[in-house]
Amino acid sequence: MKRSWLSALGLVALGVSQAAVVTGCGVDLSQVFSDSGSGEAGQSSGGAAGGGQGGSTAGQGGSTAGQGGSAAGQGGAMTSASGGSAGTTTTTTTTTTTTTTTTNTEPMGPISCQGRDCQAPAQICCWDRWGFGTGDFQTGQCMDAPVSMSDCNTQPGMGGTETIISCQNSDECPGGQICCGDVMQAGGQFSYYPAVECRAKCDWPSRTMCTKLNDTAGCPMGVDQFGQQVQTVCKQSQLLPQGFLVCGTP
Repeated sequence: MKRSWLSALGLVALGVSQAAVVTGCGVDLSQVFSDSGSGEAGQSSGGAAGGGQGGSTAGQGGSTAGQGGSAAGQGGAMTSASGGSAGTTTTTTTTTTTTTTTTNTEPMGPISCQGRDCQAPAQICCWDRWGFGTGDFQTGQCMDAPVSMSDCNTQPGMGGTETIISCQNSDECPGGQICCGDVMQAGGQFSYYPAVECRAKCDWPSRTMCTKLNDTAGCPMGVDQFGQQVQTVCKQSQLLPQGFLVCGTP
């Protein structure tokens, strides 16, 4: 009976000892989990060591969390370096200026139109030397270009024989062109210019417009009434408005 009592007493003592061990383990686990939590919080500031402690006891899940803490710490370092580099980047802006050259293909300048000036190329002078077109002898008016036959009739005969004037001299023509016109017969003794315009060349019997009275500069060779070649000279036209000078025979 004594041995049985002692045996029972030994079992009770063993139970108390094991309980003490279990209680001790419980304290250690609580401390480990507490450290693991602080390691995650420290990950945002780059603390990899605390994360590693958490992984040793928490098992595979804790270990992964610890590795994540280390990666997060590296990410923080990379972001800091990148931010510093961006702060020192210099941006250079290059401005390109494009120059557009416009080539004039139309005559430019004022055109004398019997007391008024028409502004080429927006306008032309419609000139009526004989009054067959308008009924008014030696009259002209400015018209917006381009014009139609109904606006300025250049056909010979009654209702026509008007002149469309686009330039007054070669200075108004682009690209070295010449202000030029052809003289036509309207029947009997009536002659007129259907058009005065810029052309690439103006050989006799086409008439070259000029700028200086009695000058031969820029005037071509012509043929007089006797069929002889002569040097043409700058003179006032008899078929165009006042102020129009033309290279004619002396």
